[in-house]
Amino acid sequence: MIRKTKEDKLKKYWYKLLGKELYAYKSTCRDQHKEMHSLVGVFIKDEPEELYKGTTMLHAFKLIFPPNKARSYYFEDPAEKERWMSAIKKVIGYSSVYEYYQIKGTLGKGKFGLVKSAIHKKTGKAVAVKIL
Repeated sequence: MIRKTKEDKLKKYWYKLLGKELYAYKSTCRDQHKEMHSLVGVFIKDEPEELYKGTTMLHAFKLIFPPNKARSYYFEDPAEKERWMSAIKKVIGYSSVYEYYQIKGTLGKGKFGLVKSAIHKKTGKAVAVKIL
């Protein structure tokens, strides 16, 4: 995976997913990890493609750590990004409402969110979904 430095340079790190922890290494020798992040309570967000300095297309996702710290991880190969996202989603128990429902129009608004009409993809049943 690639990270951006504060100076907007790209730096490659090697990562290892062990249980619910993501370890970062400076090199492939993996003698001593540089940092470790617990993935407990973490959210994952797909990010749009980005053309870096007009020459390199980067594919990214963002991990959002509680209470409100986020880190972006970049890849030159979109398949590698998808492989990592899939592995991390599995570890954190990720699921999205969009995987189960086809969201339609807004039925109403409340103090804590929106109520949308939706179709349950598996059963085809019409339902109401509250989105907070």
